[in-house]
Amino acid sequence: MKALTRAEHEPEAAREMLQRIDDDSAFASLRHAAETALLDDAQLIVALKQVGPRQAELVSQLRGWSSQQLELAQSLAALETGGPATEAANHQALQRLLQRHRDLLGADWVQQAWLRLLPPIKEPWGRRPKGWNALSKSEKAQVEAWNAEAQHNDYGWNLPEVWERFAMALADEWKTGVDQERSLAIALALRRFDTQFKVLETEHPDDDLGSPEMTAVEQLEQSLEWDPDHRETYLRLIRWYRHADRLKEARRIVSAAQARWPQDMAVLEAAMQTALANNAFKKAAGLAQKMLKVDPINSGVRQQLVRAHLQHAAKQVRGRRGDLVIKELNAAREWVARGSGLDSLRERLTWLDGVAQMIYVDRDVGRARLREQLDRWGEGMAGRVDLMLAIELLALRQEYVANLLELKPGKVRDRADLLVILSQLRDFLDQSERYSQGLVDRVTALLKGAPWKQLERPELEQACETLRRLRFQASRQEAARVALKRWPRTPVFEYHLYDSKFADQGHPSPKELERMQQALRRAEDAGEMRVANQLRELIDEFLPSGGMPMPGFGPDWDEGPGAEISAALSSALGLDNLLDALRRKPLKQALQETNMPKVLRDHFLDMAQEEGEDVVVEILEEMVLGASASREDEPLPRPSSGQRKRKSKKNPFNLDLF
Repeated sequence: MKALTRAEHEPEAAREMLQRIDDDSAFASLRHAAETALLDDAQLIVALKQVGPRQAELVSQLRGWSSQQLELAQSLAALETGGPATEAANHQALQRLLQRHRDLLGADWVQQAWLRLLPPIKEPWGRRPKGWNALSKSEKAQVEAWNAEAQHNDYGWNLPEVWERFAMALADEWKTGVDQERSLAIALALRRFDTQFKVLETEHPDDDLGSPEMTAVEQLEQSLEWDPDHRETYLRLIRWYRHADRLKEARRIVSAAQARWPQDMAVLEAAMQTALANNAFKKAAGLAQKMLKVDPINSGVRQQLVRAHLQHAAKQVRGRRGDLVIKELNAAREWVARGSGLDSLRERLTWLDGVAQMIYVDRDVGRARLREQLDRWGEGMAGRVDLMLAIELLALRQEYVANLLELKPGKVRDRADLLVILSQLRDFLDQSERYSQGLVDRVTALLKGAPWKQLERPELEQACETLRRLRFQASRQEAARVALKRWPRTPVFEYHLYDSKFADQGHPSPKELERMQQALRRAEDAGEMRVANQLRELIDEFLPSGGMPMPGFGPDWDEGPGAEISAALSSALGLDNLLDALRRKPLKQALQETNMPKVLRDHFLDMAQEEGEDVVVEILEEMVLGASASREDEPLPRPSSGQRKRKSKKNPFNLDLF
């Protein structure tokens, strides 16, 4: 009895007390019923199959169920589990069961559950389930929208269209009196496409009419008519319009959001960023002051305003207006006069003050200030790199400033100095997405022969990743080579080595391709999936995993990798021997008789299994004959020549058959 009284509020304590009752006790059946009643709903439904009628009734009483609820639970327990046929029969049985208990469960809930249990409709033209004509217009649209989402692919259902059709059907049915709950349902349907696929979260907005992004934008704007208090929708629209450079629309949404939430920090920040994008600095400053009144220690606001002033100063540099450059620098300095987390930004502004004075006011005084600041950094190269990064913020030429300062060439020779520079580069990446080739050249020169071997493995991994993000390929290649001498055959460093080596031009040799594939297998075996994915993408750029197209299949093939592979075959395998072997022997034997690297042999054999041996033989013959003909007319390109082609980012909602 104590266990039963504690069952509702202390289920774990009740279970412990029930375990004290032995199986041969007179209370064993009562204990079993009580333990069953303490199970969660899903487990209880399964357990009801194993109890008798009297125990089931006792379980029902302990759960506080009515006789109708017990009947429903027992009916659910009786449904069989099995394959697709059993599942379809269960769905029909469950639909009948729900209708029978409509009053208990609620008519609206039963109707929604009943719709969910309808057989799937895989295509828009697919056969509709039994009872379809009895459904309302909105119910039909809702079922189609569910099916479109479940069966989503690049053809067939148009996902945004079916959800919008559902929203409009709801609106048509409720024209006479739309309450708040129904308005919210319409808004949710209109937001569904962007909610599910994050369509507007893109680095390169596509504002072409009819694009998925424009469709999502139009639906989000419609949703605000039905749910004008959904703040996140305003913010998503403002962000997308600003990135798409549709500033007029961004200002319109900002005004609507500010009218509803004049003191909201997220809305104020969106308004400030929009003002900055419009070069409305006074307005942005006013908004920043409002934000700082609410949150005085918000350094992010100050950083954004400083960056905006520096961008404007860079424009004045290009316009040769030194007076306006200095004015913008003074305005930027006011925002970092106080506040935490702004030390690096203050240092950069100090550099720029000296540079501006050297160029626009007094060359000797400015040069003296900069040299004094360099001296404070010590003998290493970290101070010089910090100056270079500051120069980038004004879009000044690195070589020009270096010549004015009469800087002598230098090298990074100290481990601590190298780590500081890598930290500076990461900090710079967080503040700026653009930088000049001059910065790449000068930093690369400083890092040549740097003490990479003094770094530990995690430090080297982070260094390679930083250099990858900055596209400092020569320094990254050097660091990866040093790392592989200390930790041979390490997949992450092999990735950085080959990716940096062929990032801008060239093509790996067959031996290098084989090493990449070996590194991929090692990464997969070690569970290093991020590195494995990077290696897989790298290999696919040079050796498409889906098989090689037929000669002449497309313009890119004849002009790109096809010529390189033909050249590799002609130089490495011997044209006459390969052609003769292909015509006399089975493909596998012919390939084994050549000195073709295993990675290429495996590739052609895998393709033969998918496409057929005759297809692969024809491809090889065409490539060999084509290479032979080109060799007669003009020299073949070297295997390491040619521009590396990066994969383009395609719209995920467009059909790409090949």
